[in-house]
Amino acid sequence: MPDIFSKSVAIKLKVLGWYQIIGGAIGVLLTIWLLARTQAVSGLLILLFMVAFCLYGLSITAGKKLLGSQYDTGLKLSIINQMLQVFSFLFLGYGFMYVSGLVLSGNIKYNVGEDGNGLRMGVDFGLFSKWNFDINSNNRSFLFSMNFLAVYLLYFIYRLRQRINFEFKQYQLLETENDADESNSNDNEL
Repeated sequence: MPDIFSKSVAIKLKVLGWYQIIGGAIGVLLTIWLLARTQAVSGLLILLFMVAFCLYGLSITAGKKLLGSQYDTGLKLSIINQMLQVFSFLFLGYGFMYVSGLVLSGNIKYNVGEDGNGLRMGVDFGLFSKWNFDINSNNRSFLFSMNFLAVYLLYFIYRLRQRINFEFKQYQLLETENDADESNSNDNEL
């Protein structure tokens, strides 16, 4: 990570980087555990596990880039990673949920079947990464969920990028002034 940033920015990049890496690593470990417990493996199921591994790989890669010198790429990957976590849904047997890290979400669910019929609203808090993909499942419930922590992290990343851009422009301005001062002192020596 370049030394041109303030201590506050450097700490925020490190915290976000480690959050992405730890969330992705927990997701990979949980996916391996789930794969080991799966009895019958079909081609579609293998594809779904590969998607999960790729999503958690994205999180780990974003974190590594944030901890290194490619912080801009890390921030872009973090934005993509968090955007994929904002909304979860289940509708007519098709669903998507992906969380890498923590989750704090609000949801609306309409149950059909064994759980009884009815509309429910709730809040979900989780400490671990998780994923769920439904493709033509027998679950006919409806679920819409919004991960407020992912929304906050998108805002956090946006503000962090603004601060980085500001500090980088300040650094460039200072370098330009230093170069001008050196040029003037060299002219005076001649």
